[in-house]
Amino acid sequence: MIELKDYSKAIKMLDECRPLQSKGADELAACNYLYAKVLQLRGNDTEAAERYGRAYVYAKNKNIREEALFKQSKINYEKKRYFLSRAEFKAFLRNFPKSKYAAEAGAYLAKSLEETGAIEEALTYYDKAEDSPEVLYGKANILHQMGKYKEAEKAYSKAISKGMGYLLKDEKTRYYYGENLFTNGNTKKAKSFLSLVKDEKFKDRAKLYIGIISMEDAKPDKAIEFLTEAASAKDSLAKKKAFLNLAALFIKHDMPDKAKEALENLKALFMTEEEKVKFRKTLLSLADAYMKNSMPDKAKEVLLNLKHMLTNDEEKALFRKYFLKLADTYLDKGIVDETTKLIASLKEMNLTEDDKAMLRKIYFKLVNTQVKSGVLNEAKETLDVIKSMNLTTDEKNELSLMNVNMKLKGKKFKDAIDAIVEQLKSSPDSKELSDMLQNVLSEAMKGDKKEFLSLWDSYGSYLLNPSREKFIMDVKNALKGQGKSYENILLWQSKNGPEKEKYNALRELSDMSSKAGDKSAAVKYLGQLKGLNATPDEINRLEADMFYSNGDFRNAILKMMDLKELKKDDKKIIVDTIGQIDDKARGAAFFEKTINTLGASQSDYLLLADMYASAGKKEQAIKYYKQILQTDPGNDRALYGIATGSTGAEAGDALQKLSLINSTLGNYAKSMLQQKELDKKLEGANP
Repeated sequence: MIELKDYSKAIKMLDECRPLQSKGADELAACNYLYAKVLQLRGNDTEAAERYGRAYVYAKNKNIREEALFKQSKINYEKKRYFLSRAEFKAFLRNFPKSKYAAEAGAYLAKSLEETGAIEEALTYYDKAEDSPEVLYGKANILHQMGKYKEAEKAYSKAISKGMGYLLKDEKTRYYYGENLFTNGNTKKAKSFLSLVKDEKFKDRAKLYIGIISMEDAKPDKAIEFLTEAASAKDSLAKKKAFLNLAALFIKHDMPDKAKEALENLKALFMTEEEKVKFRKTLLSLADAYMKNSMPDKAKEVLLNLKHMLTNDEEKALFRKYFLKLADTYLDKGIVDETTKLIASLKEMNLTEDDKAMLRKIYFKLVNTQVKSGVLNEAKETLDVIKSMNLTTDEKNELSLMNVNMKLKGKKFKDAIDAIVEQLKSSPDSKELSDMLQNVLSEAMKGDKKEFLSLWDSYGSYLLNPSREKFIMDVKNALKGQGKSYENILLWQSKNGPEKEKYNALRELSDMSSKAGDKSAAVKYLGQLKGLNATPDEINRLEADMFYSNGDFRNAILKMMDLKELKKDDKKIIVDTIGQIDDKARGAAFFEKTINTLGASQSDYLLLADMYASAGKKEQAIKYYKQILQTDPGNDRALYGIATGSTGAEAGDALQKLSLINSTLGNYAKSMLQQKELDKKLEGANP
C-alpha cells in the first residue's frame, strides 16, 4: 500500500498492528517504523519523528534501531529542533559508529552544534566528516565565526574548488563568505556577495558592511544610505556598528550635529567594553570636529559629558589635548571668560609636561588678550598664575591657604574657593577645609545669585554629604527655579537625603518633568516615589498632573476622580478636563461634589448645569440654571438652558426674557418668537 501511495489504507492496516504488542518488540518496532514512513510521506514530519523514536526504543533489531534513530534525528534537524538533533546524532554515532550513515550523521551533528552555539565542538565533527562541499563550507563558516579569518579564507577556497553550488544557494554561507572577504581586505568581491544576502537574519549586517565599503570607496551618499538602514535594524550588533560608522562618516564630512545624533542613538544601546572604547574615542573626535567648525560651545558640552567616562591613559591624554584646544579656541573667538573657566578646571587633571607647555602657552596668550583689552589687574592675576606653575605642591597649598581669608573678605569667592579646592586635592578628607568651603559658599549665597549658581555648579559636589543636610537645604532653596542646577540637587536628595527629603525631591522631580513634557522621566520618578510609601491620593494627584501637562485630559480627569480627598489646587485641572468624561452623568455628579467641597463661581455652576443638560438630567440642569439666574437674571446661557430644557410657560417665559438680551442667543430667541408668531398668523389664515 505504501508503494502504491495508498497512505490511508496503509495507516488503516498499520492500526491493526496494535495486537502485536503482546507478540514481540521487533514487530511493534516494525509497525511504528512503517507508520512513521507513511506519516513522513504524507508530510506529517512531527508525528513521523515521534513514531521513529518509538521504533528505536522498541526494536531489538539493530538495523531497525539504526534506521529509525537516523531518520528521527534528520527530521528534527530539518524542523530546526537543533538541540534535539544534536543529542540524537551524538547518540547515533555513539551506538552505530560504523553505520553507512555515519559520515552524513557527523555532518548533521556538526551543523546542529553550530546552530546551538557550540562552534568549537562543531569544528571537531566537521574535521571528521567527508570533504563534501556542504561540510567544507560549514567548516569555513565555523573558522570565520571563531575569528580565524585567514584559516577560514583557505577553507573557503578549498570549498569553492569543489563547486560554488552550495555557496550560491545557502544564505548563511554567502553572508559569512562575504564577511570573510571584507575582513581580509577584498572589499570589492565582498560587496558583490553581501549584496545578494536577503535572509532576515543576515541582511542587516550585510547592509552594514556594504555601507562601510562605500565609505572606503569615497561614496558618502551610498554609505549613509546603507548605514542608516543598518542602524534601524533589529540586529543589535549591526545597529551599534552602523551608528559608530555613521558618526565617523559625518565627522569626516563636517556634519558634526548628525554625528552627535548617531552617537546619542548608540549611547542608548548596551555596549561591550570594546565598543565603549570606540564610542569614547569617536566622541573625542566629535569634540575636535565641533572646534574645527567654530562651534566651541558644542565641543565643550561633548567634552564635559565625556570627562567622567574616561578609563584609560590614551583617552585621558586625548581628552586633555582637546580640552586645552577648546580653551584656545574660545580665546581665539574673544570669549575670555570661557577660556578662564576651562583652564581653571584643568587644575583637576593630571597634566603631562606637554600639557603644561600647552597650558602655559594659553596663559601667555590670555595675558596678551587681557592687556589689549585694558584689564590690567586681571592680567597681573594671570601672570601670578603662570609664576605659580613653577612652585612645588607644598608651596602652592601654603599660598592658597594664606590667601583664603583675604579673598573672602574682599568677596572674591571664586579665588577663595580655588585656594581651598587646591588644598582639598591633597587632603580630600579634611573636615576643616570642607567647613571653610561651606563658609565661603554660604557667604556667596547671600550675594549675587548668578555668581553663587556658577560657584555651586563648579564646586558644590565637594559638599554633597548627608552630614551637611541643613546647608544643602539652604542651597536647595537658593537654587529654586535655576533649571539644571536645581534639578541636580533634587536628584542628589532623592538618593541621599533623609526619607522626608527623598519624598519631597522625587515629588518635585516628577512634577518638573511632567511640566517640561518629559513623560518618561516623570513616570520614572513617580515609580521611585511609590517605593517611599506615598499615599494613593498623592500618587493619583501627581499622575493626573503628568497626564494634564502632556495634554491627556481624559486620563487626567480619571485620576482626579480617584482622589479620596479633594484640595483647593485640584480644581483647575478638574474644570479644564471634566468635559473629557464619556459618562456625562458620572462626570456631572463628580463635578457637583467638587464645587460643593471646594466652592464655586458662577461659571462653575453654569458648567455643571450644562453638563447635567448634556447628560439628559434636565431636572438637575434647570435647578442650577435657576440658581444662576437668582444672582445674574440676564445670564443668556442660563435662560437658553431653561428655554430648551423646560416646557410650557416656564420655557416660554425664559425664551421671552432671552429675546430681550442683545447677544447671539438673544437674537436666536427673538427669531424663535417671530417664527411662532408667524406660525400663528398662518394658522389663522388657513382655518
